[in-house]
Amino acid sequence: MAVAFISTLIYVGSIDSESYDDLGLLARLEDVPDDRNGYTAIAYMFEDDFEFYSDRSYLHKLGAYVEGEDWSDEVASELLEGKDSDIEATIAASEYPQFKFETSEKYGGLPHLEPALSLLRLLVLQAIVDARADRLDQAVELTQSAIVFSEQIKAESSHVMILYMFGVSLEHMVLQWVHQLVTQYALSEDQFLNLKAAVDAIPGYKIDSFDKTFAGELRFVQSFLEGEANRPLTERWDIFLSKEYYEEDSLNVRVKWLVSSYLILMSPRYVMHTNEILDVVAKVHKEVSQQSPHYCDSVTLRATDLEPSETWLDILQPNNWGGLNTTVPATFELHFTQRCFAHTYVAAIKAIVALKHYQSREGELSEELAALVPDYLSELPIDPFNGRPLMYSKSDGWLYSVGDNFIDNGGSEDSRFVRYCHRDKQCASNPTVPLVNYTSP
Repeated sequence: MAVAFISTLIYVGSIDSESYDDLGLLARLEDVPDDRNGYTAIAYMFEDDFEFYSDRSYLHKLGAYVEGEDWSDEVASELLEGKDSDIEATIAASEYPQFKFETSEKYGGLPHLEPALSLLRLLVLQAIVDARADRLDQAVELTQSAIVFSEQIKAESSHVMILYMFGVSLEHMVLQWVHQLVTQYALSEDQFLNLKAAVDAIPGYKIDSFDKTFAGELRFVQSFLEGEANRPLTERWDIFLSKEYYEEDSLNVRVKWLVSSYLILMSPRYVMHTNEILDVVAKVHKEVSQQSPHYCDSVTLRATDLEPSETWLDILQPNNWGGLNTTVPATFELHFTQRCFAHTYVAAIKAIVALKHYQSREGELSEELAALVPDYLSELPIDPFNGRPLMYSKSDGWLYSVGDNFIDNGGSEDSRFVRYCHRDKQCASNPTVPLVNYTSP
């Protein structure tokens, strides 16, 4: 009798809605054929006989060297030795009009990111070597390919947030090198024009595909939930038996998680009503995606209380697990802020390329950015924090943004823009990009 009652309870508690409404989000995602994936060089990095990816010391040295170690022609040559085919394949990959980023090894359903990072570092390193050897045409061409590759990752067809933010990180690395290239090397007119075309092609704030990431996130959540619901019992047992706890977790917390894990083990569809969860996720993602065109000072994200309940009744309630794992808007707020910092740097680098181009022709810097439009800049670079023109001071030798406090602090050498500017209070409130960059990318 008890078994029948429990079975009936689990059956009734497992009833999900028949379908869910994606609210038109998924229609934003392109259907890119598998043969147009653009990852030739990335894919074979996982072959057993391919040593590049398996050589961890090499990858560490490559990263450290490209991003700041003292220069040595000998070390650069060692790092590039035998890598011509990888560089050529990465350039070819960047030329696909549509791009799907896949690797044969995945983590949490996502491509492994380090191979793409390492390949881009190779492009940048080769560009640095060529520039130092006065092969500036080749350096500019490689830099153009590196820009395109980073943008392809950022706008990749699945549009999940982690790939967008990974692309932002790659973009920053390349633009640091662009900054160095235009300030340390005497580029010709054609080289300036080619570099200008490459940076101008970086999508602006309003058209950077950021809104599509919320559609991509919905699809990823859908795939994750379906995978969990259909996971074989043997795999669920392995997860259940290998569960780890934090040292500070109380006995009560551990028992609750044990019960939750057991419910997932025995009846995942009782614990997760996939369609009901996706209805909630779609609604949140739709609302947040509508904020995408807004500059940071106009973004308003509705707070949602998703704190876990402390009662045993809630733990045993059908679908409670799914309710606790919908996306928290506070996370989106961080993504919006990171996006604004990334576009601040893009806008500054576009302006610096134009300013140095103007200086190469006229012998001095322009007094104001408006004088560069339209011959050197197609339009004034916009500060993504408030939607107004990015600020420029010829006398101080920098461009600057109002930053995340939306106050004009005038720029400062002590607030020099860095990759993780949003983590540094001084940089975040007064992000400043000097016209001259003497640091390595």
